[in-house]
Amino acid sequence: MSMKSTMLIRSRKTIILPQKKHNQIQQIYTPYTLMEVLLVLVIMTVLMAITLPSFQKIAKGQGIEYATRSLTAKLNMTRSYAISSRQYVAILFPQFGGTPAGGTFPVKYINSAYRSCIVERNSVNNNYYFKCWVRNEGWEFLPEGVAVLETDEDDGVNTSSGKLHPANGTISRVSPSPLPVTSPNNGVNCSDIGGGVSLTDFPAIIFKPTGALSGGNDKYIELGEAVYSPGLTDLIMTNKESLSYSSIAINRYTGRVYCQNK
Repeated sequence: MSMKSTMLIRSRKTIILPQKKHNQIQQIYTPYTLMEVLLVLVIMTVLMAITLPSFQKIAKGQGIEYATRSLTAKLNMTRSYAISSRQYVAILFPQFGGTPAGGTFPVKYINSAYRSCIVERNSVNNNYYFKCWVRNEGWEFLPEGVAVLETDEDDGVNTSSGKLHPANGTISRVSPSPLPVTSPNNGVNCSDIGGGVSLTDFPAIIFKPTGALSGGNDKYIELGEAVYSPGLTDLIMTNKESLSYSSIAINRYTGRVYCQNK
């Protein structure tokens, strides 16, 4: 065998080195004792009790902020629809105190529901009458715990007593009677949300075909943390702080909508 062949064979040899054995470390896990588990639960309970009110306050504040944005967008859409359709268009705000009549509107939605409709103006008495709902639109609702405090011509609410009767300002209203006034009163059908046919007036924000606001003054919609209880004549304010409500202003000349936190 030649030297060249011997070198080739040697180059193909594989050298296996001995492997070193590594010591394996066995880990032993010790379970938690009952006292340690109970201590952690107590600490978590204390922390939750401290932080829960803050989280609830933040959540309610976000509810008012969301309601303000949603209602502002609805007002702008209603104004645009009045201009494009060349009609009087209103947003109805069912409230307690007989508007709408008891039994014709679900109590759980009073002061928290609103809906757009087309109305007609009587030039004789300058009143507005319900004509029909805006097509392809339904009732919309505020977040739970948020209510429409007022829809009138004065900016602000009296929160000192913890109760609110929203009748301290002039309110625009829409009557369910069709035109002419001598026609039968067909009412406003609220059966789609579990109500009946209301034959009483609705507080409302009414836009003219020009986009301007009906009435002689600016209008304000106050939103806040409040609840309505059947049989009472007031809204119960669940938060009387001035920063817990917001105000939406509508300019009487242009119909422009502005929101402002109080």
